[in-house]
Amino acid sequence: MAKPIEASFTPNSTQWDFIKCDKPEKLIVAPRGEGKTDGGIMDMTFWASMIEKKYRPLPWAIIRDTWKNLERTTLQSFILPKPGSFASQIRGRLQIRDGGRQLILPNVWTAFLFGVDSPDDLNQLQSMQLYGLWIEEAAAAMDGRDVISGGISEEVWQIGLTSLRHQIMSDEATEFVREMNVKGGKEHLTPAEIKEGLKLGALVTKDFGDGIEIFTRGRHGIITENYPSEDHWTWMRFHEEPTSQQAMFQIPRGENPFIDQVYRETMEAALQNRPDLLNRLVLGRPAHVQLGISVTPEYHESLNSGPWHRSDKNLDPMPNLPVYRFWDGDLHPSTVFAQITPRGKFMVLDTLRGIETGMGMKQFIDQQVKPLVQNRYHLITKWRDLGDPTLRDRDPSDSSQTAALMIEKELNTSYEGGVLRWGPRKEAMKDLLTRTLSTGEPMFVLSKHEKLMHRALSGGWHYNKSSSGKISEEPDNNDINSHPAAGLSHGIAKIFKYEKEARITLPESRKKIAVGSSVQPLYASGR
Repeated sequence: MAKPIEASFTPNSTQWDFIKCDKPEKLIVAPRGEGKTDGGIMDMTFWASMIEKKYRPLPWAIIRDTWKNLERTTLQSFILPKPGSFASQIRGRLQIRDGGRQLILPNVWTAFLFGVDSPDDLNQLQSMQLYGLWIEEAAAAMDGRDVISGGISEEVWQIGLTSLRHQIMSDEATEFVREMNVKGGKEHLTPAEIKEGLKLGALVTKDFGDGIEIFTRGRHGIITENYPSEDHWTWMRFHEEPTSQQAMFQIPRGENPFIDQVYRETMEAALQNRPDLLNRLVLGRPAHVQLGISVTPEYHESLNSGPWHRSDKNLDPMPNLPVYRFWDGDLHPSTVFAQITPRGKFMVLDTLRGIETGMGMKQFIDQQVKPLVQNRYHLITKWRDLGDPTLRDRDPSDSSQTAALMIEKELNTSYEGGVLRWGPRKEAMKDLLTRTLSTGEPMFVLSKHEKLMHRALSGGWHYNKSSSGKISEEPDNNDINSHPAAGLSHGIAKIFKYEKEARITLPESRKKIAVGSSVQPLYASGR
């Protein structure tokens, strides 16, 4: 007979809130080294103690993008735990099989570890009967050698949740939980119903020193990760658009007593030139993993402890001003909605990007552009549509159709091709982001709710950098984040050129040439 576990269960404050939560989906995010993985191990063990012995050991799947990444990170937390951690206390009881692909804490839980980088892995996940699902680093991650791991898709999470079907209570208790969830959770139960739930075994009471608490016995999935980007599915699912089924917990920097301050300060100093990693791994803020070199290093979400290019308010369209729509095509058509105020402030109000790869322009306009126009811009009477000039190129399969013609037809507008060459567009964007108004505030501002353009300008729009350090001459136009910013740059270069020409006085002999000239030579000749 296995001996009882002799371990001191002393989670930090945020870990304890995470562990005790009995919602079906839980996310815990933290800077590096602050205890998110140990929190996951404690969660597995805590909830096993809440389930009757006849249903144990509880089967878990622990997943990362690849087995290689899982082996070098999460597995090491089990087999080579940090002194003082909960994992170090159960290490002597832990059984390791199949090269670390199966971990067993006898009579408590059994964990199966695998990556999901092949169809066979997904099939394995789908066929399992699990109590718990644990995904490590669902967002793309980076280690000290700048090796990127790809992260986990929301589809894998959803497939995994459907595999949570290991029996943990009677059929009567299961039905009680189902009816309770319909009512909105245990908070909506009457005293009599709580008594019935306890009798059936659907509910359980525990006193951890702060009074008796009621818990719902149930299967669940957990995600542990460093901070993701604001547009990653985990941040959207648990922070921006959570339901009653989800809960998110954020471990603050410095909460783990087993990590010394020297480690934190050393890591902070090492990442001073990588603000993306500094935010995610050290400071504990959502940030985008930087691929290559940012096209727009002049963009600053905040400056001097206050908002700068990104407003702290949601901006609404001004009905008496025209709205600019900046377009880009390719695999993910996009449109940026903006206005220029009488004071000269350039406000980006909304950005749309095709939700499906290869989405056609008409489908994009019907499903995304028109509904936004009806909901947010129904009072606008003046529009100016411009952007990528190649949208006027003919479709090889149908010479009568172009994306520009589709825009004009569907939105009753006139489409202007913007600047094509990269040099003028680059300079125009730099001007836009570095100019200030007479009040000292930036000329360019994004609405607070605007995530797509924020992602692009924060480094999603980037130059590729080879392993030898060579940087591409033009941005990576295949990256999904490039399209909104590229469309904006095509149009901005044209607008800036128009403003310059309006201020230039030319002799009569040069006027005809100026009128007929391209926007590109004007910018290319210097300013």
